[in-house]
Amino acid sequence: MRVTFHEMFTGSFKSNYLIMNFLMPLSEENATNCALLAQVLKRGCEKYGEMHQIACRLEELYGASIAMSSDKIGENISFTLLASYLDDRFALEGEKIAEMTIDVLSNILLRPFTEGESFRASYFTQEQQNLADVIRSQINDKRLYAMLRCREISFAGRPYRFTSDGTLSCLKEITAASLYSFYKKMLANAKVLVTYTGRETDVQGTIRTCFPILFEGEANALAATKYDAVTAPKNEEEALDIVQGKLCLGFRFSNPPEYYAARLFNVIYGGSPVSKLFMNVREKLSLCYYCSSEIDPFVGALFVSSGIESGNFATAKDEIIKQLDDVKNGVITEEEFTNAKLYLLDYVKGLKDAPGPLMADATRQYLLNIDDGIDEQIQKIKALTVGDVTRAAGLLQLDTVYFLHEKEFKA
Repeated sequence: MRVTFHEMFTGSFKSNYLIMNFLMPLSEENATNCALLAQVLKRGCEKYGEMHQIACRLEELYGASIAMSSDKIGENISFTLLASYLDDRFALEGEKIAEMTIDVLSNILLRPFTEGESFRASYFTQEQQNLADVIRSQINDKRLYAMLRCREISFAGRPYRFTSDGTLSCLKEITAASLYSFYKKMLANAKVLVTYTGRETDVQGTIRTCFPILFEGEANALAATKYDAVTAPKNEEEALDIVQGKLCLGFRFSNPPEYYAARLFNVIYGGSPVSKLFMNVREKLSLCYYCSSEIDPFVGALFVSSGIESGNFATAKDEIIKQLDDVKNGVITEEEFTNAKLYLLDYVKGLKDAPGPLMADATRQYLLNIDDGIDEQIQKIKALTVGDVTRAAGLLQLDTVYFLHEKEFKA
């Protein structure tokens, strides 16, 4: 089935929230086209006009909002539509706010400005240049740039190396006609995940009425998590005009870890203010200006990002690896374990308080083939032991060391 619904009915919020993920395997072409398409479709549609006219219409709907983006989720790319709108029960004159907002959303997606079998040329040209500027600007944020380079090196030859913005080389080859062709294929073949949070209502019926094309045809298969064996760590240095070194390490899981054990491990290791990397490498030893880890369960990887004095490169790298070895060997104090578990539990409990994180968690679970509500997640986290954490950590292998330093530095 092409369309999957994930509905979380709750009366906790005055507004309702709807996300539509059009999911496709990640590739250079899919990423670049999705990023450009999100910007071109924002420019307007036949029924409601250009951007400022759409904004006025949304203001009439009690300040409803609509957004579009291109999001990388593991080795899949998502063209994402988001709508938030006041629940109908608060309408002053009984307006059907949900239906009217989703009507705007469907018109933006399904009836954009076109010229024959192409998008409007003037909009396309402007947004192509804007996206080119965005891609070029990635190097301006050196912390982000270093992380992107680390992932690119670690996953050389794999689709994961591409960002959600795509590439300049691919962008130059896209035309208004080819983008329109991609858009039509996306509507016909993408896997669609519809996630809704809000008061109970017939969301499925409204989506079927407004987006009938989505219920036709068959969806392309999505990319599954793949675990590659690490033969030897890859080491790469790069010199730029900077004043603070950026050290990034990439690790790979040799086999799938238990999901919740891996999440708790990351909190203990570097994913929180109570982690070993923060408390020891940054605070106690003062080897980094910042030092944290991020786990990506969609590709079985973990990345450490740190800002350092370039002269501390070897010491900082060794200490980051030592902290991981400590977790692998069970060198975890009762205080560290308790604080980390409380931190993770607080985060999960807090999902109920904000629709954005709640819906992001639902999307993540769907793509990981997990179906745990908040209460189930809490129980599974509470049941974790130090042994569960060390087993998850034991599956990690160092894959990549990337060091960005100033031009004058000599290792």
